[in-house]
Amino acid sequence: MWWYCIIDGKQQGPLTDEQLRELARQKQLKLADMVWNETMGEQWVEAHTVPGIFGELPQPDDESPPPVPAEASARVYPAAEVISCTTPFAGALEYTKSMLFKPFDIGKWFALGVSAWLATMLDQSAGLQGGGTTDIYSGLQNLEDEGTGIDPDSILEMIREFWAQWGDQITLYGSIALVVGTIAWFVAMWLKSRGHFMLLHNVVYESAEVTEPWRAYRREGNSFFGWQVAISFISMVVVVLWLVCVAVFVVLPTFRANEIMISSIPGLVLSVIGVGLISVVAAYIDRFGRDFVVPLMFIHRIGVMQAWGRFMTAFKSQTGKFVLYGLFYFVLSIGANVAKSLLILITCCIAGCLIGIPYVGAVVLLPFTVFFRTYSIGYISQYGPEFDVWAPAAAADAAE
Repeated sequence: MWWYCIIDGKQQGPLTDEQLRELARQKQLKLADMVWNETMGEQWVEAHTVPGIFGELPQPDDESPPPVPAEASARVYPAAEVISCTTPFAGALEYTKSMLFKPFDIGKWFALGVSAWLATMLDQSAGLQGGGTTDIYSGLQNLEDEGTGIDPDSILEMIREFWAQWGDQITLYGSIALVVGTIAWFVAMWLKSRGHFMLLHNVVYESAEVTEPWRAYRREGNSFFGWQVAISFISMVVVVLWLVCVAVFVVLPTFRANEIMISSIPGLVLSVIGVGLISVVAAYIDRFGRDFVVPLMFIHRIGVMQAWGRFMTAFKSQTGKFVLYGLFYFVLSIGANVAKSLLILITCCIAGCLIGIPYVGAVVLLPFTVFFRTYSIGYISQYGPEFDVWAPAAAADAAE
């Protein structure tokens, strides 16, 4: 059971039973201070009325209890009775307008753009161009039909001769490019992991800080970075193993037969379905990590595996709703891409040129970044106090 309390006008929590009793033993929690847990509905009570907090309960003194911050209570309690993907939409839209345009401050945009740029680093990857195995096969078949005498075996022989001549140079420069690319990816992923917490901090507190959140969330950022590296490696291994199986059992037999065999069609279909399933699972894991695990780490200042454990507790009881969230997020992403395209057209491609510039593009796209970050934390906050990212900000507001 998680407890919240108000001490000297400041809301604290979530706290375990033992942590609450420790505050009482240290005389930080007074008899007339207000406490709350999820079993109390919307009603806060004086601490002395709860058996077990102070041991033997003396009579309360005449000290008036501090008022319950109305805004904090409204934002944090109780958990939504009906979890909805659409409910946070309007709130996220209004919050984005308020944060970025009321008033519009270009200096704030450029400062906030730093954390947005770091958080969205590597998100836009270029797709591979060119034909697949079907196009390769068609080209070889055309050569053979034209009487050139070239067949797949001769092509393989040509490749072997080419490798014998240039293999050492390709290996050397390829290895250098691989090492440099890997180092660059690690650095970018590390910066991106820290950027998630910087952006979340700025969105929650309506600020545009760089130095303070960079330092404050070092431990959480590094923890999330380690998890991202591990999950990326696992994903790569799964994809490579799947492609090897497809190549050995589907592509090579078809290539050697020099035609699409009826018996290979089920394998091709399963290959496509398998790739699709792997992509969907990987997308959901990535989405849940950014949208829900990072906020849980932010709220409770815990490591990534602890945060995943807390998230999975909610996921197991509301699997369908989280799956629906992912689908709705995908629809919103399509709408955002359409809006970006319209922005580029309206500005005669000027916006498109700016978006292509690192950091400047993040500043231009700030409304989209802030909206999606706000939407995700608005959604997860519906699951109760443990998932409410706004609680620290509400407590800070109450203290002021």
